[in-house]
Amino acid sequence: MEPPLNLREELEKLEEVNLGPYAIRSRLSEGRWHDEASHEARTEFQRDRDRIVYSNAFRRLEYKTQVFPNHEGDHYRTRLTHTIEVANLTRTMCRNLHLNEDFAECLALVHDIGHPPFGHIGETILHQLMSEHGGFEHNDQTHRIVSFLENSYTAYDGLNLTKESLEAILQHTRNYRQRYPDSRQPLLETRLVSITDEMAYDAHDLQDGLKSGILMEGEVLELSIMKNLLQRPDFPPAKDTRLRRRYLVRNVLNTMVLDFLQSSRENLEKNPPASVEEVYGLTQSPLTFSPAMESAKEELETFLREKLYRHPKVMKMMNKSSYFIERTFEHFRSFPMELPLHFRGRIESEGEERCIADYIAGMTDRFLQEEYTRLFMPFQKIL
Repeated sequence: MEPPLNLREELEKLEEVNLGPYAIRSRLSEGRWHDEASHEARTEFQRDRDRIVYSNAFRRLEYKTQVFPNHEGDHYRTRLTHTIEVANLTRTMCRNLHLNEDFAECLALVHDIGHPPFGHIGETILHQLMSEHGGFEHNDQTHRIVSFLENSYTAYDGLNLTKESLEAILQHTRNYRQRYPDSRQPLLETRLVSITDEMAYDAHDLQDGLKSGILMEGEVLELSIMKNLLQRPDFPPAKDTRLRRRYLVRNVLNTMVLDFLQSSRENLEKNPPASVEEVYGLTQSPLTFSPAMESAKEELETFLREKLYRHPKVMKMMNKSSYFIERTFEHFRSFPMELPLHFRGRIESEGEERCIADYIAGMTDRFLQEEYTRLFMPFQKIL
């Protein structure tokens, strides 16, 4: 009788055929902190991806702010739609660059689950409130969630992801080298997700800004990345504002994608890393934009900072959100026994402030508003 077919081994063989020598292989994973038997039909990185998708923290992204809070409109992006868009971009890039799609998709899907409610202002205010207690940073919180806070298994806390995924989560932050000076350099898949994250929010924050009326089409068309757009025969007429907005964003994203792929493929063809071990020592990434596109991208990001993120309407939303978070944090600092049991039970080992930060960071925008109402509205029911 023939032995049963091991589908995982078939997938691992496909990796050997399809991936470049510089791409991480599932079969070469350093394993997990808690030993587990391999799965018959999924590679190690596919298991990581699935554990992230089925986690509570991933589902909560649906009601966490990207730029505009969910209640401002049904079609503004949330952390979840942004995450899906990053994952989509990442898969496209990996196929063209012969990188490990499963591993990179895993990183794309997990990269924002540590974000607190109300976007970057939530992270900023929590960092201020935690300044004397270790601070707060969303990539650290993502690592904390998948390693400790998610409760899906009886044998261990967290999701027990591979060591490569855990390392890559921490490397997603800009100041990783400062905090871990003796660590090895990121894998190419890890570096790629940092870039696709930027590409996604550059293009899609632009679209949401136009939709909100905060950004003006005329100003956008003056950006370098929009060069010669008006002369294209398929550019929608002025009366079709909705189609024009979509066309603008498609153009931004497609222009960045094609430039990045061409530049990166040329770099990899000229001087391809011979192995993953070599990648771990690379201080300069072969995954780059052309100099012209790097300049255009920087111009776009400066435009978004000045015209969108710092716009009075957006700042008003941010200030309102920070007030919710600060008052809720201070309430639980005064009355820690009101925390849910599974957070309260860790106060002695973790400290009050860290447990409060864990609780608030895991909230959606909607839940935080409901919690604020329960705590501070005098005639609101508590139960």
